Amino acid sequence: MKIDYDYKIKNFSKFTENFTKRLIFIHKLYERKLILRSLVIRETKKGYHFYIGILTENKLNDYEICILQLMLLDDFKREGFNLVRVKGGDIKHQKWNKLFIDKEKISKNSIKLEKEIFKSFYLKTDTDEQINECFLKAKKIIKQNPQRIIY
Repeated sequence: MKIDYDYKIKNFSKFTENFTKRLIFIHKLYERKLILRSLVIRETKKGYHFYIGILTENKLNDYEICILQLMLLDDFKREGFNLVRVKGGDIKHQKWNKLFIDKEKISKNSIKLEKEIFKSFYLKTDTDEQINECFLKAKKIIKQNPQRIIY
């Protein structure tokens, strides 16, 4: 999934807490069958780009991805356009989920956010036993279908 967050974050711990709550809600909504696999954050002039690698037991359709991105604070205008592209099924927009990467950079803030969110998510969702179970599930899913990871 790709999130375009168009604001500079002033309070990292508050943002991490809010973003993690949203990730946990989605994780539980999908009955732990949606696993956070990777998180890459890049800083832009306006804010941040989030690249969230998730692993699912069942493939998510483009419409579901739009909704999940919106739940994770994606720019509402961007997601509105994405929804129209997906709903219309326009062949020209097969690559509907884009971010302008020429605007982004790795920064101390982006690295700090990555670490805080990833750590917070796994500390708040699961015990060590549940985390190990998630990763075993993930290995099994990847082995069966390596294309199942969604970015």
